[in-house]
Amino acid sequence: METLNKLEQQNQEISELCKVLQVLLTDNSVCDTRIARELFRRFTDKVKEHLSLEDNTLYAKMLGHGDKHINALTKRFLSNSLELQRIFLDYERLWCREGVEVTGNDAFIRETHGIFAMIRERIKAERDEFFPAANTALA
Repeated sequence: METLNKLEQQNQEISELCKVLQVLLTDNSVCDTRIARELFRRFTDKVKEHLSLEDNTLYAKMLGHGDKHINALTKRFLSNSLELQRIFLDYERLWCREGVEVTGNDAFIRETHGIFAMIRERIKAERDEFFPAANTALA
């Protein structure tokens, strides 16, 4: 299915951005540069786009599927998606505003590492559980 291919491609891009941004966090002095901020913005935009694509193309169809396991899995991923969206909104409000300096800010580093860990877990769960179930449900 074309949508699942697009979602898998987005996950690859998000994973790559996580890796690059993780390196930037080791030298936090570069995080306030224009280029680093563009990469952080690309990362947050890509995650939001990914969650929106899932929401707009998969959840309703999968929730309408007759299999109880697929319905339960879809509800769990939908709930997680809503929580990730809330967390991302809070993160952007706090750290992605114009004029907010993050260099040397331990809270920024800690929260960003937490965001990356959540995203890595989500990508793994999508690959291992959600996408196979979506393939089955939408076949």
